[in-house]
Amino acid sequence: MTATLLADTVQQRMLGNTKRFFGSAEDKEGEDEEDEEERLKRLKQNGMIDMGDKEHQSRAGRKTDGSKPAAVVIGWQRGERQPRPVNSAQRGIPHLPSQPTLYHQTTNQPLYHPVLTNQQARRRLMERSMTTVTPMEDSHLAVIMFRIGIPDIKQTKCLRFDPDSSVWSAKQQIICSLSESLWDVYNYGLFQPAGDGRDAKFLEEERLLREFAQSLEKGVPYLEFRYKTRVYKQTNLDEKQLAKLHTKANLKKFLDYVHAGAVEKLSKALEKGLDPNYHDTESGETPLTLAVQGNLSMEGIRVLVLNGAHVDFRSRDGLTPLHKAVRAHNQSALMVLLSLGASPDYRDRCGLTPLYHSVLTGGETSCCETLLYYRARLGVRDENGWDESHQIRHEEAFGEVEVHRRVSTDSPNT
Repeated sequence: MTATLLADTVQQRMLGNTKRFFGSAEDKEGEDEEDEEERLKRLKQNGMIDMGDKEHQSRAGRKTDGSKPAAVVIGWQRGERQPRPVNSAQRGIPHLPSQPTLYHQTTNQPLYHPVLTNQQARRRLMERSMTTVTPMEDSHLAVIMFRIGIPDIKQTKCLRFDPDSSVWSAKQQIICSLSESLWDVYNYGLFQPAGDGRDAKFLEEERLLREFAQSLEKGVPYLEFRYKTRVYKQTNLDEKQLAKLHTKANLKKFLDYVHAGAVEKLSKALEKGLDPNYHDTESGETPLTLAVQGNLSMEGIRVLVLNGAHVDFRSRDGLTPLHKAVRAHNQSALMVLLSLGASPDYRDRCGLTPLYHSVLTGGETSCCETLLYYRARLGVRDENGWDESHQIRHEEAFGEVEVHRRVSTDSPNT
């Protein structure tokens, strides 16, 4: 027997230590446990897993009773799960509890998705919130689109506009896109037809297009580019009766009422449906521009505006009633127009405002102060690059010190 032991010792010396190559099952299990602990420690250092989370260890295939699973299973596995019946799609191999879930299984078998730790879930939620698209109603509109119908030339255009631009700027864009010329084009306006519980109206020229944006659920919003006329609220109008009212004789008589200051006769003609938006064939003035320059009372101006006269309807020389009022030094008429909703920044055909005309013609201090009180825009330049401050002459005589003071305080260099 002693000879046998010596022979085994000699054989081991000749073959070397084979224990490290062919270890027992207990040694192999201990090595696997050390590798698993080292892997979890590396994940913890990278911030991917919490070593104290026993639930994660059990989900990752490490059993709490110390027994080693057959494989690292993705998903929630229970040791007490009963063996499943044989699946024909898996070539007769039964699904064992320790077997990884096969994602090509048939649809009648539930799939087990990997469970995230709390830190992973928070990280995924943060990445999802950073890449989520903002809803359209909360985002800033970069462009706005309208279908523009032009009835006089029987055309329809689909144009894009800057939502922060004014209706006046949109009108200039439409004029530049026309293939045919229109007569008296500066008295054309953007008309919004009636619909969705609102009345038909012409859009105010100094308002922003963003204020008239509509929902795209019913398609691209539609506007009309048409000549400014009276917008009637009555639905039972007789067109033949209206045609009889707008004869040359009746229109001439209406202008005589304006010159004479006959407010009652003006009111009766307007109640019948007469449209006050037209030009005198001789002077090129409109009833409203004549009213702010003549002897018509403030009540007469109010009657004209409330019965369909547009406060931005221009005379033949391209001036609005506000331009005419400041050039005539009529501060009372200017106050009435502004109180009825007129903008102090209406433009003439050269793009100049009433404040610019007031300074240019040496207007009274009251007109300048009224325009500035209604927040008239400063810094409007003509074709030579001159603004209001360049046109001030003899400030003490014409009372333009207030405008010069406002221009100086608004300058960025002060």
